[in-house]
Amino acid sequence: MDHLKPDPLKSVPRPDSPQERLDVLVEGTAGPQPGRRLFHAANGLLIWAILRFSGIETGTAIVALSVLCAFALAGDLARLRDPRLNRLFFQTFSYFASPRERRGIASSTWYLAGIVAALLLFPRPFAEAGILVLALADPAASWFGRRYGKKRFGTGSLLGSAVFWLVAAGVLWPLAGAGPAIAAATVGALAEALPWRIDDNVSVPLATAAALTVSSALLAGC
Repeated sequence: MDHLKPDPLKSVPRPDSPQERLDVLVEGTAGPQPGRRLFHAANGLLIWAILRFSGIETGTAIVALSVLCAFALAGDLARLRDPRLNRLFFQTFSYFASPRERRGIASSTWYLAGIVAALLLFPRPFAEAGILVLALADPAASWFGRRYGKKRFGTGSLLGSAVFWLVAAGVLWPLAGAGPAIAAATVGALAEALPWRIDDNVSVPLATAAALTVSSALLAGC
């Protein structure tokens, strides 16, 4: 009956097994990831430019972006169920993926969801401003924080949050004025740094657009 005994070697990972290959691929996406930051910024700027200059209706933009988000979410759910698809994802997007996406929804999916939510919930100019902050301030904060940040602040570094604030304030100042820009940059930086349950690709555009909406309304009432 020896042939019925379990083989102890079966519980030991084989060299270059699919699991090991996935481990290597995931490990290769760690670090400052400049390609990921540039991809993040380029996509955000493209969406912002289309919204700002193309004349597309808000409803049409929401539908189009929601469809893209739904496809992205379906792809995420499929790959998280199938290790082969997950491995293919990390092979294909090795310069843009993040280790946290191994077991979670991709940041690009959250990115689209955040943009759609901002357009749904806030006046379009403020939603567009939130998208622009997401496109520029968030990747700048991530890169500088990972590269040079030493002192921790929330989920990132104090340097990263300072960079976020400076970029956000600089972007928003000509669009909304000094007061709303400072308020929205502060709220956005906190949304990016604090340990919310919600992904920062959603919290940043929503927090920025909300702060602009409130601060602009307060100034208009003065």
